[in-house]
Amino acid sequence: MQRFPAWLYHPTEEPKIFHDVESHDEAIEAGWVDTPAKLVKPDAVDPDDTGSTEDKAALLAQAKELGIDAKGTWGVKKLQDAIAAELDRE
Repeated sequence: MQRFPAWLYHPTEEPKIFHDVESHDEAIEAGWVDTPAKLVKPDAVDPDDTGSTEDKAALLAQAKELGIDAKGTWGVKKLQDAIAAELDRE
């Protein structure tokens, strides 16, 4: 089965086709999913999510480095809180 090109879906952006592993994996870390069924309903999106996509992607990467099972649907505040809690534990 051919993996690329592949469609990905995002809760606030139009579906998009990805053509390579690197861009696909970066998108997944930034909250894109492989099926619309995995999208969070708009009313379930974190209202405190006021950060940019770049901020969120960086926070997701940091959370994963710390071993936090962060989801792409988490808002910036939730990511910041989880990271802070993990750093306090260290």
